[in-house]
Amino acid sequence: MILSTALRVPYNLIVGATGLATGTIILITGFVAEIFLGEPVGIPDPPLFVIFAFVFYAIMANICFTGGWVIELAVHRIWE
Repeated sequence: MILSTALRVPYNLIVGATGLATGTIILITGFVAEIFLGEPVGIPDPPLFVIFAFVFYAIMANICFTGGWVIELAVHRIWE
């Protein structure tokens, strides 16, 4: 349990940085597409949905983090 808590902070920092970088790339792509194509490809309407996407991303990343060791314990118990 202590190991899981110790790993959660670096995990959240790495996942958060990755999500921020990905979101930034998507927004830049949308703005460039709007300039060249006339349509903001990838930018949600209304833009407020971006905040919901980041929150959903963070929640799902933490569910997967927690679910990983739960499944690992279950598989370890089944195979032994």
